[in-house]
Amino acid sequence: DVGKFGWMPPQEDSYCFTCDDDLIYPSDYVETMIATIEKYSRKAIVAAHGSLFDLSRPMVHYIRQRKIFHFRIQLVQDTAVHVPGTGVMAFHSSTIQPDPLDFELPNMADVWMAILALKKDVPIIVVAHPNQWVVEQKTNSGLYQKYRHNSHKQSGLVAGQEWPSREDVADRLIQMGAT
Repeated sequence: DVGKFGWMPPQEDSYCFTCDDDLIYPSDYVETMIATIEKYSRKAIVAAHGSLFDLSRPMVHYIRQRKIFHFRIQLVQDTAVHVPGTGVMAFHSSTIQPDPLDFELPNMADVWMAILALKKDVPIIVVAHPNQWVVEQKTNSGLYQKYRHNSHKQSGLVAGQEWPSREDVADRLIQMGAT
């Protein structure tokens, strides 16, 4: 899934969107994502899906130790998270410039993007959205299915970072303030 980052434009002043081929995006998707990027003054990565880690215990299972804000389920307010869903993500080119080389192992784009954002001190925000805003096409071959019972590589990567607490993540969103 790192291929979605191979096209990143070198020019400035552009909006960058990463998508998955098994999702159906709504007609207001691009407009909503750009409006949210601008709402946070081009200082955040925005996504329609993301997760927060349970930091109350050592990370041993990436899939089970997180709270997911899913693109299928209504989210009534923008929510700061640790990890974006890279299949439903957007940012401005002045905010962050991922390089395919930032993604050292395959099939873990969400984790690598979260680590890059953490290192660059760029917040990640899941945009408020209605139920079924993005719709998933049925498939049995997704990465979630592949790794839901065996996420030791992701768990190791996540455990090796100093993540802000849920409270600090939420405070960061408040401090950014919408413009």
